[in-house]
Amino acid sequence: TRAAALINMGTCYLCQGDHTKAEYYFRETSETRCDNREVQAALLDAYAELELVRGESNKCEQLLDRLERQFPIARGFKASWYQLSPLAIRVRLLRKQGKWTPSLEGAELGLGLARERGDRLMECAFQVLKAETLADIGHLERSVQVMSEVATLVGSLPPAAVAEVARVRGGLLAKLGDVESGRRHLARAVRVLSVVGSAHASGQAEEALASLRLAAPGAPAPSASSGVVDAAAVLDLSAHPELLGREALALLAELDCAEGAALVMTSNGRPLSVLARHRWTASQALDIARATEPDQRMTVGESGGRRYYL
Repeated sequence: TRAAALINMGTCYLCQGDHTKAEYYFRETSETRCDNREVQAALLDAYAELELVRGESNKCEQLLDRLERQFPIARGFKASWYQLSPLAIRVRLLRKQGKWTPSLEGAELGLGLARERGDRLMECAFQVLKAETLADIGHLERSVQVMSEVATLVGSLPPAAVAEVARVRGGLLAKLGDVESGRRHLARAVRVLSVVGSAHASGQAEEALASLRLAAPGAPAPSASSGVVDAAAVLDLSAHPELLGREALALLAELDCAEGAALVMTSNGRPLSVLARHRWTASQALDIARATEPDQRMTVGESGGRRYYL
């Protein structure tokens, strides 16, 4: 139990982008005597993920090779994570190394295994990896086809996975020449991943959005039809009030239909706090939120004792 807890602590720090603390907890785990094969596999997997995001491709590959030798794909673990997560890391590593054919083969293998095991989250992950690789090598039509298949999975996935789909779709749209739609999808990915994603995933989305802005400054305002599409995407986050509020606020800003707006939060009787705003300064947003009667606010939802309003 201690070993598993140490891995979880390290993984939390890895998600936050604190690689030093992540490595500390993984090392602590390796020094803890534990004969449980699933914990041993989880440690190697977590270490491989750390080395991948740190850019240590050789170390990552060595860890994955070791994991494959000790725990081959037909290792019989009940949870599909132990079978599929290392394969997803392998595909990401191959993409980073520019080994396109092996990365596509790995994505296809993972896709088949995920479908066989009914793991919709990992099915989406491998579909996205496949689509992104196809786009990178110029097979845009095939990439579009794969992303259209991903659309059937999005409604059942957690927000971070939905944001990854938006990130890849945004990059694909930009390559197809629809830069404005690509920018909107990437901006959505950044907003969601900044709240619920890992530091690495959030950084990838921010980098893609920044490069798109440099390549196409002064993008035109979105049309009414694009607003409908964005509104539909907001509904995917209806179970997550803070994300829903941020997306609704972004939609108001995109459509330029409010003089000012803010997403505010209250928690257990504490003062209002402003989480995001449009046009108003931070102090203006707070003053307006304080002066607004409760029945004049648009209620977004409640989660964990926190109430969110627009």
